[in-house]
This record gives sequence, C-alpha cells and structure tokens, in this order.
Amino acid sequence: SKSTNQLMGDVLSLDDVRSDCDPVLTVQDLGRTRTLSGATLAPGVVANPCGLVAKSFFNDTFGLTDVSTAATLTIRTDRIAWPEDKGDKFRRPGNSQNIQWIDPEDERFINWMRTSAFPHFRKLWGRIETKLEANKQYRVAIGSNYDVGKFGGQKSVVFTTTNAFGGRNMFLSICYLVAGGICFIIFLGALVRKLALANKFKEIEEANKTQKPAQNKSTAPAGNNTTAQPAPMAPVAQPL
Repeated sequence: SKSTNQLMGDVLSLDDVRSDCDPVLTVQDLGRTRTLSGATLAPGVVANPCGLVAKSFFNDTFGLTDVSTAATLTIRTDRIAWPEDKGDKFRRPGNSQNIQWIDPEDERFINWMRTSAFPHFRKLWGRIETKLEANKQYRVAIGSNYDVGKFGGQKSVVFTTTNAFGGRNMFLSICYLVAGGICFIIFLGALVRKLALANKFKEIEEANKTQKPAQNKSTAPAGNNTTAQPAPMAPVAQPL
C-alpha cells in the first residue's frame, strides 16, 4: 500500500490516504517518530510517506574497504533510480523537513518503492565507480538494521556489472528463451499446416482440371444440334 499523490509532493489528510495506505496511516502505525530535521512527530498525524511499502524500507548500510591499502571505496547513491521517477513521481513538499521521516527523492527509497512482482528480487543500493581488481581482497562492512526474521526472509549482497540494459538477471534470460522457444514451435506448426493445405489445394485443382476435358467431350457443341420436327398429317375420311 502507498499513496502515489503523497509521493508526488501533495500534503494529504488522513481521509485522503485511508484507501491507499491502510493499514499504515499514522506515525504511530509507521513506528517512526522523527522528521528529517530531527523534530518529533505526534503519533496521530498522517505518516508521510505512508503505507506498508514505505514502512518496510530497506535500511541496512554497507561500506567497502580495500584490505591491502585500507582505503575506503565510495559507494555512490546518485543515478541509481529511473530518471523519470526522480523529480516527477517522487517529489518533496514545501515543508518536507518538518513533516516527512524520509526524503522521498532519496534514490534508494525510490528504488524500494518500485514494488516487485515476485518474492525474490534485487534492489540497486549503490554503484561503485572504482574498478574492483581480481585476486584482491575487499572488506564489506554491513550495518544490519533490517530485520528479516519477522517474516522468515533472507537478504544478501550482490556485486554485479550493469550496463544500459541493467544488471545480470537469469530469470529474465530464462523467460526470454522459453518464450522464444514457444514462438518457434508455433511458427513450425503454422508452416507445416500451410504446406499441408497448399498440397491439398493443389490436388483439388489438378482433379478439377482432369474432369473438365471429359465433360467437354461428352457434350456436343450447341451449333451442331439438330431437332427432328414431326411431319404434318393429312386428314382421313372414315365411312359412316
């Protein structure tokens, strides 16, 4: 549950968000009482953002260190969300610092608010512009704040290379291969059916051609037809 209008920067009342954000409507339902500026929110005010999706926001933190040099590698959080989302579907209201518990333009938050269709999913948390060399040790420091024990879930860290088409996704690859195979089988079936019907139509056409000469021979031309006319009969006198 989430309110699209609220995420776009509208300040809504409790009645406005009731149908979209139920059961997480108020700050008390949300369980987060501090605003971006550090002020305390009253338990009964509208949670902003509201809804179950916002409440379940993934809040673990990660750090990456080069073991050999003890240098900390920067994990950037910009340019990880879709451009059409930031500043369009997710915007801050005018008094965001005083009424919101999280920045709706935070790109990690934007990625999280894009709900997944399946229970197993990945969310882009950050990007590393430093090249990670092979056969080199790196240390990952994890701040485990997100409790998955409540619903029996699991979480993991994945390092992958992304491009214009996204990151590695075996599920989509399998779906595309299966869909392509089904389309190919349908194509073969349609081709076989077309060839079979073409041969059948050809046989029918040849049979019609062989029947026409026989019909022409058995039927005489209309100009040579003669019709016998009965001769006129003379009257015959019969005795009384």
